[in-house]
Amino acid sequence: KKERTTTVYKNLNPSWGETFKFVCHESSDRIKVRVWDEDNDLKSMIANKFIKEPDDFLGQTIIEVYSLSGEMDVWYELHKRSDKSAVSGCIRLRINVEIHGEEKRAPFHLQYSCLHEMAVDYFDQRGEHDVLKKLAEKDDGQVDICFPHPMLDIVQEFAQRSSIENIYQVMTHFACLSLLYHITGIPGALSRLLVVINTYFRDQIKTSEMSDGSIASHSQRDRFSVSNFKREKFVEVLDRLNELLIVDLNAYRDVFPADQPDRLLDLKDAVDLLTSIMFFRQKVLDIGKVIKSKDVVAECIQASVQSTFNQLREESISTVCQSDSDPVVCQSKPGPQSFLSTPARLTPLSYVHRLVELLAEMIEQDYSVYSKLICQFRDLSVGDISARTLWSLLIEDMREMLLSAAIQEDCTTSDYMNLFFKVKWFFHKHISRSADPEGSVDLHEIFSLHVRAWLDESTQQFDGFLKNAIEQDKESKFQQTAEHCHHSWSVVHIFSALTECHSVLQSIECPVPELQNEYYLLYSQLVVRVLTKYTSVIRNILLKDSPTSKMGCVLLNNMEQMRQELEKLYKKMGGEQLENTEAGDVLNRLQSEQLRQDLEDVCIIFARSQEPSIVEHIKAVPAKLAKIRGNEPLNTQEGTAVIDSALEYLSNNVKTMFASCNKNVFKRVLKELFRINLTNIQRLVVLPHLSLEKGYDGGMDLTPKQCAAISASLVTVQDFFHCEGSGLRKTYMNDCAEKKRLVTALEMYTRSTDSLITDFITVETRQDKTAADDPLGELSLQVDLFVAQGEQKVVAKIISASRLIWPASSVSGIFRPYVEVTLLGPALAGLRRRHETKSKTKNPPAYNEAFTFPMSKMCDIDSYELHFAIRDYCFGRQKPLVGVTTLPLKSVPNAGTLSARLSLGKNLYFSEAGKDILCILAQRPQDEIAQEFVTLKLETRTTELG
Repeated sequence: KKERTTTVYKNLNPSWGETFKFVCHESSDRIKVRVWDEDNDLKSMIANKFIKEPDDFLGQTIIEVYSLSGEMDVWYELHKRSDKSAVSGCIRLRINVEIHGEEKRAPFHLQYSCLHEMAVDYFDQRGEHDVLKKLAEKDDGQVDICFPHPMLDIVQEFAQRSSIENIYQVMTHFACLSLLYHITGIPGALSRLLVVINTYFRDQIKTSEMSDGSIASHSQRDRFSVSNFKREKFVEVLDRLNELLIVDLNAYRDVFPADQPDRLLDLKDAVDLLTSIMFFRQKVLDIGKVIKSKDVVAECIQASVQSTFNQLREESISTVCQSDSDPVVCQSKPGPQSFLSTPARLTPLSYVHRLVELLAEMIEQDYSVYSKLICQFRDLSVGDISARTLWSLLIEDMREMLLSAAIQEDCTTSDYMNLFFKVKWFFHKHISRSADPEGSVDLHEIFSLHVRAWLDESTQQFDGFLKNAIEQDKESKFQQTAEHCHHSWSVVHIFSALTECHSVLQSIECPVPELQNEYYLLYSQLVVRVLTKYTSVIRNILLKDSPTSKMGCVLLNNMEQMRQELEKLYKKMGGEQLENTEAGDVLNRLQSEQLRQDLEDVCIIFARSQEPSIVEHIKAVPAKLAKIRGNEPLNTQEGTAVIDSALEYLSNNVKTMFASCNKNVFKRVLKELFRINLTNIQRLVVLPHLSLEKGYDGGMDLTPKQCAAISASLVTVQDFFHCEGSGLRKTYMNDCAEKKRLVTALEMYTRSTDSLITDFITVETRQDKTAADDPLGELSLQVDLFVAQGEQKVVAKIISASRLIWPASSVSGIFRPYVEVTLLGPALAGLRRRHETKSKTKNPPAYNEAFTFPMSKMCDIDSYELHFAIRDYCFGRQKPLVGVTTLPLKSVPNAGTLSARLSLGKNLYFSEAGKDILCILAQRPQDEIAQEFVTLKLETRTTELG
């Protein structure tokens, strides 16, 4: 019997939906299905009359009747009938076989499923699960189920007689084994079976080119939909199995223990099986968007890790709470123990130490065991996921814990720092390889408050530490640490502690620049506090305890050693990296300004402690100078003998300092001793003391020969302090201000009074400074300067005084001020130099009196000045000074007039150079001009008058 469908035009995927009935009498009958491309043009219609098969042949399939059973919906591939045929595509047939007399019998595929399930159940009840795992690979990629004989013979015979296709057998076995998923080894068998199923329903069954150039293809979804194994049933099996896999992977550490190798293999197979299920869903079922198996596995691992973390946390808390003593205080590289260690004790933080240890073991196990098993995905590592997840959970747990008020009350800063270093060790050893190195930022941020508190507490601890170090040094009398070391133990202990503290700070390794800079700033302030206090202690010892020369040298050496150790500490902290940071600025100021000045100060204190003895020896110099008389040349022995006693005393001390002092300290002390010697020679010998209140204290007027002797002694002093190259440089001593002043003073002894007065008036341009700072009134005047041929003169007109400050209860009871005007300068001997106005009782007083002062025509006008003094007139008594001021004539225009209002002060101001000139002039008691000049310049208003 032959049947033909209708023609479907212009469709590469035609659908007919037509039904034909065939009656078969023998099982050997065959059904032949052929597909044609009909041509309905005129040419084809004519050819149809003469040609048997005018249409184009597209393919055929031959179906054996004995292979059909029940209802079937099958795709059949189209084959060639000869080598010249152009065949493409496949055809889908829905076949319903009805066998006379067997209408109520179940279909063969259903019968096979029942038989297969019974066989699997039989071996399961007997516990013979190994036989269910065996699969025989075939050359075409398919597998055969390997039941033991005779069960294998029964199943194969039924499948062959009933034409049960191999893929149906595989899918049936897969569905049966899915019920035995939890049995060891079964996941591997399921995985291999599903791979075969996925391979069978490959991406496209056939892709071929039609005669008109078009492409015809059929997808996996179409082929799976028409398979004899019901689609809904197999999808249900996969869904159930997928849920089981996810549940087990969510607890992979419990379901697949690391100490059971067989179960570990099941874990690897379970992941493979999950991957195959995802592939089947995406490729065969053609579900549009399917979650990648890698993402599913990653989520399962995270869920399992989180669950395990909660279990370990509860276990840690329980273990710590039940312990009588807790040995888990951090000992894992926590930094210097003198600052962090505490006795082993229970604290609210102790459970975290135990938890960290357990987490470390868990991560190592994930890396060494589970990561090697679940290695199917390129970018997925169980160890990495476990480490990252545990770190985030631990950080959040500690963040909440550290905010607890109870925790803060019961724990010390050492407890927090120990915990920090424990967790930091955990991160670097177990977490950093799987996470971003910056992942420890959260750790540093939540512990930043406690690091600050530790630095503050360390500052307080250093106070007691410093006190103990000093006391130990005092007990040993500041003994040197070694023969070649000049410092004592206290500075060593202090910097050992500071270095230890820095080691802790450095081991924090904070990745946040702002926090790191803040820590270093706090540490720098700690260093400043400690070293400043230590310097203060040394200063007080030198000032109050009067240490021996050797002990004083050790104290000075401690100061210098402190600067050297600070430089080393600065380099350990980063050196150049600290530039332009607040911490660097603090330490640089400490080193270059504060400690340098402190070293200078203590060297000066130590040197000046010897000044009384030096003064006693220098006081003998005037007596030795008095023996040097005559005008004959000075011999060397006389010049050396002047200062030999003082140098002999210094010699012993300098030898002690040279042997006991650091070279830098030795030179600093020598400099101060050199200045002390020159200053006292100047004060006691060359320039006697000059007081504004008491005037000249006495002294001797040196002769040229005596000045030469002092100059010779200065050379001897320089040679002594040069120490044959081991002491001060000669250039320094020659440039020393004290020596220059002394040499200048000696040179002034040979100069005339007029020359000295001229220099004083030229140099001292700020004599009215006291009046400007504390005015006692004002004086109005007019000065006229006359320069004519053959003479020079100045006319000073006193107009009035105002704003005079004078006490109501004065000496006389009546205030009668008058003005005393004096011309000071060279070549005034024999000329009138002083004038006085009349006293006035009216306040403010008005004088309007003019006075003329002649001057030498041989001298420059700039060498003169007018000295104004207002006094209170008292008949028969000393006339007290009200105020004084001066007016240099160089301020008056040449041959002109100057009107001025000058402020009055209680005395005149002059520099050190001016004082030296006054000292020289004061030693000339027979010189009237010199004595008058000194008296006027030193006069001051008494303190009783305010």
